[in-house]
This record gives sequence, structure tokens and C-alpha cells, in this order.
Amino acid sequence: MAGLYRTNARGIRKSSLVVTVAAAGVAEALYLQTVGTTNPRRFCVRKIAAYLNVDCIIQLGIGLAPLVPIMPAIPVIGGFLNTWWEDEIPEVWVNADLTVQSDVLGVALQVEVEELE
Repeated sequence: MAGLYRTNARGIRKSSLVVTVAAAGVAEALYLQTVGTTNPRRFCVRKIAAYLNVDCIIQLGIGLAPLVPIMPAIPVIGGFLNTWWEDEIPEVWVNADLTVQSDVLGVALQVEVEELE
């Protein structure tokens, strides 16, 4: 589907594994950045998919304790596969591992990122 992705991609698209939040209010690793030849690669979140049976709020950021938010908190509507595309997500380039925190445990999450080489 050509309309779903921008045509001016600058890097490589990669997806994280599906991560289930195991504890409410605790940051957990979501995407580990790729280590380049000399420096870790910068990346930007391009797609977010989240699912849970009840409403909740997720927060993407960097760092485990404390989590440093990189974008506004995202509400997840219970019972639906919530998907946000790159046009709906702020473009924030990060040079650290991506973490997630939720107010409810059991949220299943997956992100797609664009890594610069």
C-alpha cells in the first residue's frame, strides 16, 4: 500500500518484537537500538500498535528509572487494535533504547522505527 508510507524514507525500517507490559507504572524495554560500526544508530518511531481489553494510557520514552518521555502520552481504547501511523506521531529522533510505561499491565505493544545508517 503505497499511501501508507512516505516515499522520502531516509533509513531502514525495523519492527520491534511484540512486548507485553508486565507491571503498571514501571518502564520496560520496547526497542533496543542497533549498534553501528562506531556509534549507535539514531531512530524515529514510525508506527505504533497497541492492544488491551480495557482503556489505558501508554508513554513512550527513553530510560528505565525514571522514564523520560519523548512524545505525549497515548490513550489506548480497550478492545481495539490501536494503530498510529507516522503522520499521526511526532517525529522525534532518538539515540537511546526505547522504553514504554503504562498505567495498566498487560498491554501488548509493537513499534516500527526508521533507523539511520
